Amino acid sequence: DTVSVDATQVLKGRFYGLASQMTISGPAEEDAYIGGEAVTVTAPVAKDLTVLGGVVQIHGDIGDDLRIVGGKVTLGEVAVKGDVVVLGGTLTILSGAKIDGDILFMGGDLSVEGDVKGAIHGTSENVRINGNVGGDIEYTSTKSFALGDKANILGNIQYKSIDDMKRATNAKVVGEVQKIKVTAESNKDILKVYFFFVSVLLFSALGFYLIARRY
Repeated sequence: DTVSVDATQVLKGRFYGLASQMTISGPAEEDAYIGGEAVTVTAPVAKDLTVLGGVVQIHGDIGDDLRIVGGKVTLGEVAVKGDVVVLGGTLTILSGAKIDGDILFMGGDLSVEGDVKGAIHGTSENVRINGNVGGDIEYTSTKSFALGDKANILGNIQYKSIDDMKRATNAKVVGEVQKIKVTAESNKDILKVYFFFVSVLLFSALGFYLIARRY
């Protein structure tokens, strides 16, 4: 039911963990693959971190890529040296987060307040960028696309959305901003993406059930 790695423990090799409540407070020197209803990581992971969970909170540094399939995902005081790939209901990147690579998100709502050196790609309902982005933004939003007062985009913005982008007064965009008109054909493409997204979640949920159904 519960797996907890405290701060005095060190995970020497690859770590695999599955529990309803999963907490990692000790550092991992290799890759980590974990799943659970609630997953919290507060210690550094030297290489890749892969998570399948309901509520996922990451507050430890990641030495390479971060991959998550989850319902509610939060990245707090974390530095990710590689890319961030998330399939989920929500992805919230707080102001203390630093992402060296790209972000790929497919899901419901995306909120970025931290620093992203790479690009941002994906498809979701709502998007709000309120931090530094060093690369391009290529995104499809089915509802709203917004830039906050602290948004500082060094690259170009190319977005698909029914409504125009909402841009705060102090938001800065160095590159060009291009809106791609949403057509009936593009709506079909969006539906295909959502179908793929739902299929991945169902497959993951089935796999989690088969492994953990005794709980």
